[in-house]
Amino acid sequence: MDMFKLPVDFEDSMPRTQRSERQYASLIAGIARGLALRPLNAPAVARGIEQGSRLSGDAARLTLQLRLVQDLLREANHYAAEAGAGRIGVVHLAEAVRMHIHRCDRVRERSYEQVGELAERIVNAKEPTLLMRLAAAIDSSEEGLDLFRRTARLAASLNMALEATILKDQNLQ
Repeated sequence: MDMFKLPVDFEDSMPRTQRSERQYASLIAGIARGLALRPLNAPAVARGIEQGSRLSGDAARLTLQLRLVQDLLREANHYAAEAGAGRIGVVHLAEAVRMHIHRCDRVRERSYEQVGELAERIVNAKEPTLLMRLAAAIDSSEEGLDLFRRTARLAASLNMALEATILKDQNLQ
């Protein structure tokens, strides 16, 4: 029986120092061993450390989101296997990173398309209640609020562009 539920805040990154880079290199090698993947060569480990920094969103930090690192190593292992390589090299890791970015870009582009379509419907319907319903539907997380703000700005921009086009058409007549 759960009597108390305490919120826990785990760090998702650590400072990037020479010491932590060595620890991160060991972590990468340990993940590869633990998942029964090919070992990484030294340049691939260096690229893994660099990617760990990029994933943290801060050049001075390294991500501790191990699932991301594991997924990246699994995919790099796949590319190494396809190439018949005995070790994961920088090219295999770089390809895994490239494909990860490509997949994320597709999701982001589709999200923007959906937001644009919704904003266009709001403008075309000239129904501010649609925008209010959107606000109610989006969660109150920072990401949700940011999406709402961008949608509202896009709707306002589309509305202004539509009005400018109408005025321009009226002036031409």
